[in-house]
Amino acid sequence: MVIGPGAKPALIFPALALLEPGDEIIYPDPGFPTYAAMADISGATKIPVCLDEKKSFSFDLEEFDRKVGGKTKMIIINSPANPTGGVMPMEVLRHIADAAIRHDCWVLSDEIYSQLVYDGKKAPSIATLP
Repeated sequence: MVIGPGAKPALIFPALALLEPGDEIIYPDPGFPTYAAMADISGATKIPVCLDEKKSFSFDLEEFDRKVGGKTKMIIINSPANPTGGVMPMEVLRHIADAAIRHDCWVLSDEIYSQLVYDGKKAPSIATLP
């Protein structure tokens, strides 16, 4: 656990430590505006991936697979998501984790809203994967 003065430093500091100009950062769109700002501040290239309403506002995995590659240095996920409220299912998280391993890149999982899931459900976390 990290305690800090809000979420922005906890998001931006890893980007500043890990990203350089020429690196690519994949992030959800629509999403928290700080994700795009992280790329701007670090000099990385912004690579937004659409959240598909038909798939519970998860990444469109076909689009994700086209965009992730050798220059990808960080993948940001936000589940439950701001502003959509979508929760990425475990199979989507596993797909993202496999891509991160294959392309040797970091995953920054913003789970700030993990306690705001209703109907007795829980939001799965990519951190639970081996």
